[in-house]
Amino acid sequence: MNTMKLEPTVPRPEDLLAHTISRLGYPGPDVVSERIAAQINEGLAACLRLARPRAICRSTAFTGLGKTAICGENLCLETVNWSRLAARMSAIQEITCFAVTLGWAIDEEISRLGKSAMLQALMLDAAASALADLLADQIQRQINGLHRQQGWQSSARFSPGYCDWPVKKGQQALAPFLQTSSIGIDVSASGLMIPRKSVTAAVIAAETMPAVSPCFLCARDCAHRRAPYGNSKS
Repeated sequence: MNTMKLEPTVPRPEDLLAHTISRLGYPGPDVVSERIAAQINEGLAACLRLARPRAICRSTAFTGLGKTAICGENLCLETVNWSRLAARMSAIQEITCFAVTLGWAIDEEISRLGKSAMLQALMLDAAASALADLLADQIQRQINGLHRQQGWQSSARFSPGYCDWPVKKGQQALAPFLQTSSIGIDVSASGLMIPRKSVTAAVIAAETMPAVSPCFLCARDCAHRRAPYGNSKS
């Protein structure tokens, strides 16, 4: 097993702004009123001021695959759909997991604002969610680069609570494996991460894979779909 402590780089404000606007449900900046734009920018500025990003990444050699689980050393990911995708991969090499958090200050400020300034709390919450996702994307790109150096392909990242991977089981698998407490993330008995603006995820590395996510194997109507159902003959 290999453990890396990463130093996430905060993205450019304009990139964070675009993702925050999308997170709030707007199709683009052109439809945002001046009043709301000012509130969004205020939330974005608070987010960048309060965020203290920390991350950790750990990989393990692949040890086995069942119908409902993908396993490595001291790690078992219980998800049927991702196991179905893994069964179609050639020569799985390792499972790489990571956690990233923005720290406690943002949670505390959202809670404080929620008592008297709901709109400000909403804008900060949206900006923080967007920032956590952007940092997770950044870490996945780093993982993909490490996999490419080995001649491997990388799956999309998958997190507890998405697809058919239960939040509680997922976090109970990832938190001890990653030792998330070392970067300030605690996990409750129900699987809730504290601080809330945190992301955990896993990425599979293999010599070849038919797709980076199991969406083409799943007919369920899903807001997080990454590919059409049945788009691969593999």
